[in-house]
Amino acid sequence: MDILLAGFVQGTNICRLYHNDGNFSFSESGQSFPGFQSGSATWGDYDNDGKLDLLLNGIDGTNYMSKVFHNLGNSFQELPLSLPGILGGSSWIDYDNDGRLDILLRGDSDIYDPNGYITRLYRNLERLLRRLRYSIAIGNRYQPGHLGR
Repeated sequence: MDILLAGFVQGTNICRLYHNDGNFSFSESGQSFPGFQSGSATWGDYDNDGKLDLLLNGIDGTNYMSKVFHNLGNSFQELPLSLPGILGGSSWIDYDNDGRLDILLRGDSDIYDPNGYITRLYRNLERLLRRLRYSIAIGNRYQPGHLGR
């Protein structure tokens, strides 16, 4: 299992991917991700190609960000999405049980705005995300604490 390390380290925002070389040793992958803090990094296979993609959100020093990186196998490519930058958390969820992971963003889009806290769901329409405009609650009435089928 590989490791993604992100946060504020020795005065710098970082986000680095380390490959597991076996025998308890890791090497830096060389993959470039924007350094950030006060956010989250979440793995999920949004396009069902068997490779885990990466959803990042946080602050890169001056700007809030939310970005998706498509796993191409040997590298990652940032997708050209217009997601609002937030401080807080993000999740991959299949809210409509269509087999495609959707994105849930929740956090502060502006810490100076009392109305800046957002919760938004973006539906995955085969590599196209569309914001849904209604309130949501996530849960599973059959297995409390578990999402999915």
